[in-house]
Amino acid sequence: MHPIFTILNTLMFQFWNV
Repeated sequence: MHPIFTILNTLMFQFWNV
């Protein structure tokens, strides 16, 4: 997996974990 995808996934997870 590309690093960009990982960053995006982390950001999305953070938003969903809000």
